[in-house]
Amino acid sequence: MNQLIDINLNENQEPVVSGRQLHKALEIKTAYKDWFPRMAEYGFEEGQDFSSFLSKSTGGRPSQDHVLKLDMAKEIAMLQRNEKSKQVRKYFIQVEKDFNSPEKIMARALLMADKKITNLTIENNQLQLDLKEAQKQARYLDLIIESKGALRVTQIAADYGMSANKFNKTLLEFWCAAQSEWTMDSL
Repeated sequence: MNQLIDINLNENQEPVVSGRQLHKALEIKTAYKDWFPRMAEYGFEEGQDFSSFLSKSTGGRPSQDHVLKLDMAKEIAMLQRNEKSKQVRKYFIQVEKDFNSPEKIMARALLMADKKITNLTIENNQLQLDLKEAQKQARYLDLIIESKGALRVTQIAADYGMSANKFNKTLLEFWCAAQSEWTMDSL
């Protein structure tokens, strides 16, 4: 069947159409700005069945358009009760059958799984980097604790890329107690 109206997928992978394109395909004589609010009064909810946006300007100011879910577009086509609306409705039914074919369902599921795998891989890589950094810090702290002799604050500070003064201030911020020598109560 010829493509009467562009069908797109929204962020939830549901088929959607432009309200203005539907208006044009149905050959409605009433202006879109007057027609669409009347159609929305048939029990459709913004945010659930459709969403509004400003379309790109062709020289003047941007015009209001709507993204309609296929079910809403199909119902609006039925409401028009003319030959053109019958064609549009049949077109939507065919699009829906195609959309719900096992092959298309599987393709969408694979796409969603790939996206999930990619996100989990990115998250896992970040966690691996965080773990390596934490392991390095733990090994260093073990080295300090197991040390038989005293380590100078200047040496520890240098290992962290700080001056002794800045390191002492940092220790104070992390609830370390200052006595005749530094002791690490908690970090």
